[in-house]
Amino acid sequence: MKVFFTISLALFVFYLNNIYALEETVQDRFARAKISTKGIDFKDLEAETTNCRIVVENGKICVAYFKLNEVKEGITILRVQLYDVKKEEMKTAEFDLNNMKDIHGFAIMQVLLKDKYISIELHDNPSFSTTMNFDYDLKYLFPFYGKYLAMCNDWVIYKSSQVHGMPTHHAEVALFNMKTGQDRIIYPMKPYQKIRQNFIDQNNKIIKALGDDWRMKHDVESNAELFDNYITESVFVNEQVNAFVFVVIFERSNRYPPECKLDSEKVVYFYRNLDKEDKIEYKEMHYADVEKTYPGKKLSELLTPKILKKIFAQ
Repeated sequence: MKVFFTISLALFVFYLNNIYALEETVQDRFARAKISTKGIDFKDLEAETTNCRIVVENGKICVAYFKLNEVKEGITILRVQLYDVKKEEMKTAEFDLNNMKDIHGFAIMQVLLKDKYISIELHDNPSFSTTMNFDYDLKYLFPFYGKYLAMCNDWVIYKSSQVHGMPTHHAEVALFNMKTGQDRIIYPMKPYQKIRQNFIDQNNKIIKALGDDWRMKHDVESNAELFDNYITESVFVNEQVNAFVFVVIFERSNRYPPECKLDSEKVVYFYRNLDKEDKIEYKEMHYADVEKTYPGKKLSELLTPKILKKIFAQ
């Protein structure tokens, strides 16, 4: 109970700090981030905000926020200001989220300034985010439903949002094209390879052994393919070869009885041919095998044409 109370209190404080964060003004936020606004024509500096994110990257300062007085009245207008330090140029934009049917959530979790695009992640619930995307003229492009992981040329690699509170939480990784809005799932990708298929087969045996009555009583997922798994570490990208790699942990359901044996597995997923949409390939390997085969090398160092050729030939 004490642990639960501590976690609940921490979440409550996080909510207050990020949604109604001390009713700070935009200027307060800049001051707390130790960013001077002197000589820069930022708007709304004295406006109180519900939450606000400021990012300085690639020679630009970007601030995104909601006004507190508007949110209290049910008005959710996302305001974005982008200042180019070198050009001394300011751009601003406003987006009324109440009138945008494809947008969910209004808590700004992160603002990302990449080479050609700006992404703003809006939090809706513990498992769901909408990420809005813009060009550097602050023209709104497309949204995707999930959390930004990495970018490879014009493709965003992201973790799909999930329905909160389901029997299992199974990772889903997708690609989103910033130019076209095209969206496709790349993990898990069929046909399954040996490591994943073996884990599914073991999981399926447990589900069948438990029986339908026990499974329904304990709210256990009936589809063996939808087992608990999550992405760990970072997504590493090599744009020159249109390839990336990430690590996934396979887990047994914590709803299974102790006697149900299913060992967790740490699996590495390599992808290539990202520039050839109908020819994207993947290869899975046990993490331990990767370490044994390429001792002392980081995952990011394996994304070379020579090593990838060897990996995909196995």
